[in-house]
Amino acid sequence: EHLRSDWAGRQTAGCASMDEWASVQAALTKGPAEAPRGPATQLSRSEDIFHSVWARKNSPQADHQQQIAVLSAVTEVLVQQGIALNAGAFFAAFLSSLDGYRSRANAAALGGADESSAAATCVLLSLVIPKTPRAVVHRKLRDALGVIDDLCSTPEGCQAIVRSAVQCKKQLLLVAATDGVDAATVCQSAGALLPLCADTRPKVRKRALESMASVLETLRGSSSKQQLRAHSFICETLCKFAGDTLPLAAAKGTSEADDSMENFRRALHLLGGLRQLMPFLNDAALDSIIEIVSLLLVQSQGSQPLLATLVVDCAKTVVVGPSSEPTENAPSVSAKSLESLLKAVLQLPSLDRVATATASHEVDALVSATSLIQHAMLKLGKLNPSASSRLLPNVFHVLLPLLTETSHEALVFAASQCLTDLARFCLPLATAVDYASGDVGPTIVERVFLSIQNLFNIRYQHAWAVLLPISGVCCEVMGKSALPYVSQLVQVMGSLHSDRTEDIYQEQQLGVALGLAIQGMGPEKFFSVFSLNLDGPWEKARVWLLPILRRYAASCPLSFFAQNIIPGAKLLAARAEQASTRQGQGIHAQRMRGMVLVLWGTLPAFCKSPPDISPSFKLIAKDLGDGISKQPELRSTICASLTQLICGTLDAHHQARSRREDAVTAQEKAKYALEESRTAEDIAAIAKFSKNFLPVLFNVYVAAGSTQRNEIPPAIRAFSLIADKDTLHTFFLTVLKRLLEAIAEAPTVGDGMQEDSYEKQATYMELACFS
Repeated sequence: EHLRSDWAGRQTAGCASMDEWASVQAALTKGPAEAPRGPATQLSRSEDIFHSVWARKNSPQADHQQQIAVLSAVTEVLVQQGIALNAGAFFAAFLSSLDGYRSRANAAALGGADESSAAATCVLLSLVIPKTPRAVVHRKLRDALGVIDDLCSTPEGCQAIVRSAVQCKKQLLLVAATDGVDAATVCQSAGALLPLCADTRPKVRKRALESMASVLETLRGSSSKQQLRAHSFICETLCKFAGDTLPLAAAKGTSEADDSMENFRRALHLLGGLRQLMPFLNDAALDSIIEIVSLLLVQSQGSQPLLATLVVDCAKTVVVGPSSEPTENAPSVSAKSLESLLKAVLQLPSLDRVATATASHEVDALVSATSLIQHAMLKLGKLNPSASSRLLPNVFHVLLPLLTETSHEALVFAASQCLTDLARFCLPLATAVDYASGDVGPTIVERVFLSIQNLFNIRYQHAWAVLLPISGVCCEVMGKSALPYVSQLVQVMGSLHSDRTEDIYQEQQLGVALGLAIQGMGPEKFFSVFSLNLDGPWEKARVWLLPILRRYAASCPLSFFAQNIIPGAKLLAARAEQASTRQGQGIHAQRMRGMVLVLWGTLPAFCKSPPDISPSFKLIAKDLGDGISKQPELRSTICASLTQLICGTLDAHHQARSRREDAVTAQEKAKYALEESRTAEDIAAIAKFSKNFLPVLFNVYVAAGSTQRNEIPPAIRAFSLIADKDTLHTFFLTVLKRLLEAIAEAPTVGDGMQEDSYEKQATYMELACFS
């Protein structure tokens, strides 16, 4: 009572009050041993609750000085009355002061000085609440929240009071939420905080959202049923408030209400605030929010582009989470809500009018919408594959035209990334849905491929470089199926090649797309659709496909190489021989010989874990041996390929054995035992020809110069690892015999022949070491 009656005088004589309190401040800065007798000793022994306030005593800001003045006055009163200076005493004193402010505010008698003092008192109360004994806060919780709620509802002009009162409410609600006391009061007070989350005053709105987020996070992380029920109630209240507030935004500019602009602003603020609160809502609330924003998105199309952009950003937060990339802690949304949201987003007029988007914020909105479609489709595919498959053709139909807007690089990148991810994840799901439905007419996957194929129109030539990788991914995913539209898309892409093209980047992307198609379809199926034309005129042979084959082919059957590549190489070699005998055909002969080298250059790709070593290696063994011995230009390629084939098969065999030994279940043991048996058969199939290859490699190594032997020793070592003992023994004895002969001949040769003899001896010694 003394504080209330003398308060106005203290405001006018603040400096005098500060002087009176100087001795107390000095005591606070000293240790307990140096503190004088009297009230200052009591202060030095008390907990320094307001250290942050005293640290700003020299601040020129008016609110800091006001906090110092209020704290000085309250402390002086407590000391004069003989009350111990602890957190509980300050809590009661500040709360009592705020109750008086509330009474004068309700009577409309709150002046400017009272406003600043009330705001300062709220700040001090928020600092003392966390250090006040919980029992004291629990007893006064309902009264304290009542006082604070009334202060939060003060007129628009008292922004400082409301902002500070919201901070106090946050501390009170956190204490109640953590301890699980008076859930009904907590729910009521938290509900009263919701209108401030959409307040037009930025600082008030920021404090309210931070407070609400903290309370929801605390309640959601609790294991108490009472606290979880309070969390659900607050979420329901929030959804009801959003359902009442957000639709008002669509009424902007109408004559339904004079304050339509104010409602529009509040709705925009609430949309921004919801993004901050989304991670702490329960699943039911998220579904409700999605339904509300989906309806708002439909209502705002065409007339409210800014509102539509904010709705998309809000929905993206629901689907993805607060970060830019989805995480394991992303909010959980039902499949039904996701489907409704996607239908609403796909109907956005801005996606159709992208060509007229000139401002950067319009392009950013389209990028955000594209990202939302991507993540929502991926999440919907996991929850309901049938629903995501039904939407897939429409998604491709809407997003593919965005690839043509090459002036907006960010938009093109977002659309291509979205379509690529959807092709990899959703196309297999759509295939299963098509198979299960058995519908007559264009299937889901067929409609997707037709949309892609239609974009290879000459009008969209500038977008082909972006479209090609997406097409390649689609062919890779669907390559194993014998569906006609996959073959048609491969033929369309292949027809884009031109030796005279000036667009190098597009040609590179074409190679990527066709390489992905080869990986998915396999060489046999791919070249049955888009042939190499090796048996036709050499000018029309598609030799340009061979580097792509070499780069992207893996686990390709050796039978394809034996039945297609080797016959084609022999045919071109024969034609080159014939052309070389004709006058004026020398250049053509040279080109065809180059094509032969390119054909043989694909051999390493076929030696990367081929699936048919056992039945097919014998089909190419003789040609490989002839190539080593008779065609020096092929020797390096063949030797390197054989080394890769043998070493890769041995590694696979050892890994299968190790996994079989480490396997726990009988099923795993049987699986790896089968793999071990298969690789053993492959090794035996190659080892059968060791007796043929080792002599060939021996002769070539001896005859070749020192600079032409690099690839031969690894091949000899590889065959030595798998050859049977008799073959290896015979080869080793032959090498030793030749070595002894060279040593025996060395003394009989002339001085000029000694160097050659020494080189021959070194060669045989190297061969002995290799074997």
